Amino acid sequence: MTGDVSALASGGCHIFSGCGFPAPGLQDFEWKPFFTIGSFGFTKPMLLAILAALVVIVFFWMAFRSPKLVPRGMQNLGEIAILGVRDQILRPSLGRKGDSYLPFLVSLFFFIYVMNVMELIPVLQFPVTSRIGFVWPMVFIVYFLYLYLGVKNQGPWGYLRNMIPPGVPWPIYFILVPVELLRFFSSSRSRSGCGSSGTCSPATCC
Repeated sequence: MTGDVSALASGGCHIFSGCGFPAPGLQDFEWKPFFTIGSFGFTKPMLLAILAALVVIVFFWMAFRSPKLVPRGMQNLGEIAILGVRDQILRPSLGRKGDSYLPFLVSLFFFIYVMNVMELIPVLQFPVTSRIGFVWPMVFIVYFLYLYLGVKNQGPWGYLRNMIPPGVPWPIYFILVPVELLRFFSSSRSRSGCGSSGTCSPATCC
């Protein structure tokens, strides 16, 4: 426990003491830095994020440092992990044309996964992604990559045009255009550039 909760508990105020339950609050997410360099403080969530990155890097390095034709051991686990991302996430959304983005998606998926699993590990016990400062950089990377690939493959006008389903009566556009734009900016999974089907991404549609 940290902050006010730990202070109350150390003073004998806990759930069985009769003085009420010391409810957790935002103060429990304020970590004292391990060390500081000027105004920069290195905290526990930063350490866990680095550990998560190292876990992913070391695991896949050990799995594929000397790959065999018939996988065994760590290589077998690594291939299962990669195929899971490819067959359950990438290809249903991007198709086979999206296989070139598999290394990026595998890295991002397992980095986020390990950071979340940190919550279940004794002593560590903190999900790094609960701090928005670790989430927004990944959001912006994916969001701007999505925009870049959409414009690159369809052109600026084609990208904007394909956001709106064709063939609807023109008065409906006064309602449909704002709704689609709002949906686009509020969700990373907006309608892709395949007319109204929405079954593939700007990276794969022509």
